[in-house]
Amino acid sequence: YRNFAFEVRANYISGDYIGLIFCKESADSYYLFTINTNNTYKLLRNVDANINDAVPLASGNVSFTSMGYIAVVVDNGAISLYFNQQLIGRTSDSAFTHGQIAVLAGNDTNAAHALFTNARVWQL
Repeated sequence: YRNFAFEVRANYISGDYIGLIFCKESADSYYLFTINTNNTYKLLRNVDANINDAVPLASGNVSFTSMGYIAVVVDNGAISLYFNQQLIGRTSDSAFTHGQIAVLAGNDTNAAHALFTNARVWQL
């Protein structure tokens, strides 16, 4: 996808965060947007196989809820981040302009689980 909006309903079950991967150009080149159970969010540009090398692009506070909508809008390098249909962050980065999309549930130490439904993608 290129210049698109991607939204999905997430039902958190366990783990540390839920999120979206977008503009995935290769196995190690993509953007990662996470909503964390500690009431924070972050957007990273992953550049290699080591997630610790990821470039932070945006972060902030958000009211985590176990069920909600996560969305991202990508428009010519402008990236807008949404949680529960509220704009929570904006940044610009044009390192990756197109690619695959995915959902994820993650945990730093144990297994993570989430149910994702109502995924929608549309071109701008």
